Amino acid sequence: MSGHKGDSVDVEAAIDRLYQAELAEFIDARNRLANTLRKRDRTVAAQVKKLAKPSVSAWAVNQAYWNARDDFEALLDAGETLRTMQKKAFSGEPGGDLQSAMNTRLIAMGTVMKYAEQALNRGGHGTSNAILRRVSTTLEALAAYGRAGSAPRAGRLSADVPAPGFEALAKLASGTPASAVQRSRGAAYARRAKTRNSERTATANDNEPTRMIEVLARQAQKRAHEAVAEAQAKVEAKRRALHQVEQAESAALERVYAAEKAVTAAQEQLTMAVTERNKAVEAAEKAKHDNQTTRVALAKAEEELAAAQKRLG
Repeated sequence: MSGHKGDSVDVEAAIDRLYQAELAEFIDARNRLANTLRKRDRTVAAQVKKLAKPSVSAWAVNQAYWNARDDFEALLDAGETLRTMQKKAFSGEPGGDLQSAMNTRLIAMGTVMKYAEQALNRGGHGTSNAILRRVSTTLEALAAYGRAGSAPRAGRLSADVPAPGFEALAKLASGTPASAVQRSRGAAYARRAKTRNSERTATANDNEPTRMIEVLARQAQKRAHEAVAEAQAKVEAKRRALHQVEQAESAALERVYAAEKAVTAAQEQLTMAVTERNKAVEAAEKAKHDNQTTRVALAKAEEELAAAQKRLG
């Protein structure tokens, strides 16, 4: 959707403002924008009218993008750096320190997550485990895409972004279809092996170079399979670790909820006790007043009795 500048609004800037606003305001603001644009360009107005209201988790990611742009860009840069390293690794080139790149991306993830949580709290949406998991999954996915042209547009998300599957990750990392990754890597190994052994194969018979290349290609393919299996094992280990952390987090939250419930009950009991105390104070004050009144009446009665006795005597 191209931007139009002039007497009316800049469409792109106006759409950006839609995704920066409070979630409850989205539909009304979108409809107002579409009505404004209808007088100028009915096609653009119809496109704006179709913009979907973001889910709560997607809205939180959008808020993090607009309110912490530098940190969000740092996350995308970290994802792109890691993707570039993985691409080099797929092609057999030195890729750099993958562990350091992953750590950098993890730190950037944590920073952006805090802004998303703050947006959820400010908007009154709460930070349940389910919502935070969806926010985390979307940020992981955006980091995996990095600066790729196929990446979803951060800041204008209407739904959660699922984590790229293995096929998509392989394509992102290699720049070639996932189904051709192992063949390309094996062919690269075979070409380098053929170059290293060119002198020996030049004097051999015609079939020996072919057999050598086939063997090396099979070995390269085997190594590629082993690398995939190792990567899958690491992913499963990380998933198990994440599951354990989530369980620990859930248990901790349950304890927090139980403690909050106990505090609420204690506060209610304190309120009741204060009320009873106030009632007791009021009763004591009344009793004190009644006591004083009775004493005055008693003294008066005693005086009257004494006077009567004196008259009688």
